[in-house]
Amino acid sequence: MTFGRVVTATAVRGQGFGDQLVTKILDLCLDKWPNREIKIEAQEQVTGFYAKYGFQPVGEPFIFEGTPHLEMVK
Repeated sequence: MTFGRVVTATAVRGQGFGDQLVTKILDLCLDKWPNREIKIEAQEQVTGFYAKYGFQPVGEPFIFEGTPHLEMVK
């Protein structure tokens, strides 16, 4: 299972909206599909954000649309 980019407007970054979005996404995933692994492709610069939710990097960094990314799983 996977989910796509989580983006908040520049003007509201740092106000917890990204945390709220990811929390809701993960709650839904766990409710609908318990015990399923969740894989994401995160920009390298935000891997710490996803690590707060238990995501761990796997594999080597790769470039997507000119930006370094890492696959992460939970």
